Amino acid sequence: FGIGASGILAEYTARLLSRIGLPSYVMNRTGFSLAEQLIGLQRGDVLIMMGQKSPHREGMTTLREARRLGIPTILLTQAVDSRFSQEAQEVPRGGDNGRVPLHGTVLVCLEMIVLSVASTAPQKTVKSMKRINELHRAIGKSGGKRS
Repeated sequence: FGIGASGILAEYTARLLSRIGLPSYVMNRTGFSLAEQLIGLQRGDVLIMMGQKSPHREGMTTLREARRLGIPTILLTQAVDSRFSQEAQEVPRGGDNGRVPLHGTVLVCLEMIVLSVASTAPQKTVKSMKRINELHRAIGKSGGKRS
């Protein structure tokens, strides 16, 4: 879960997780569109959430839905005193006492999470990556000449 720039990181992470064979999707919308994404949450999922200090309705609703379903939540933030941080494990996120949203630390944490998950099922990860490469080669050979 992430909105704005964090939504871009959420999408990137969901793609990485899918590539290693782990079903994953991004929640990056606001309003009613987020409700449509939240309906996909289910027991057995894990929520990785990126958030700043101000607890917007979308983030709080997402956390409440995860809690209702018993879904563990990892919160990536520097705002240790935010309402978000009361709901999840915290990982540092920014600089200048939280006034500057730096995404480098979050990106490193997200990559570490993906690599850690991939290492727990190496055969599945390799099989998924091989299949993606096969599909990529098939796509590259179809449809006419490249310029």
